[in-house]
Amino acid sequence: MDGATLQARVYAGYAKAALRVGLPYTIYRPTVATSPAIAIGNVIATIAAAFTVHSGGNYSFNRPSDYEKPTFHALLDGSQIQVGDYLASTGKPGPFFIASKDPLVPILAVSCNRTISIATPGPAGFTPGPSTGYAGTVGTALASNEPKFLTSWPASVLQGARSVSNKLLPGDVGSGMWAVLFPALAGVSVSSGDIISDDLGQRYTVRTAENTALGWRLSAESAQT
Repeated sequence: MDGATLQARVYAGYAKAALRVGLPYTIYRPTVATSPAIAIGNVIATIAAAFTVHSGGNYSFNRPSDYEKPTFHALLDGSQIQVGDYLASTGKPGPFFIASKDPLVPILAVSCNRTISIATPGPAGFTPGPSTGYAGTVGTALASNEPKFLTSWPASVLQGARSVSNKLLPGDVGSGMWAVLFPALAGVSVSSGDIISDDLGQRYTVRTAENTALGWRLSAESAQT
């Protein structure tokens, strides 16, 4: 038996198991970064899927999710999905995006808790001080003159382990740090200094950006107004 045949049998087994323990999820495959990822035009199919906390190399279904880890094993027919696809269903856990489907091991998915847009800050997004020439970003939602290159994509946005100490006055608090994960798409590049806005109106500044084999991994700081 060759590797391709074995992989097909593995995915067929996942599909049978998902029919028994899974729930219906719609697959979305976005191809345009400046359009919402979860949209009718991106629908590929509806399949049975189940998600279990990423633990070791198997589908254990013996642990609940926790605060810190957004990664899950996806039990579904792997022949129908691609890395970067989203799976979503109203009233059910998720949405999730597929981070990897390496041969013969469980499919890795990431749970998304926010919907984000990302822009490159424009000149009008900065307000000079009255006499010093100081400038800083203002506002929460992305302004019309901050060109968005990613619009309304689900992402994992979880608080980081540390904050940035930028106190000016004794009562000031440090800026929160956030870990942001979302799928990579050809032609989309995120850089330090880009601005993220989410569905709650929160605003973040990208500090570091890494395009990994599993998708984008960003370190972002809560933006100050």
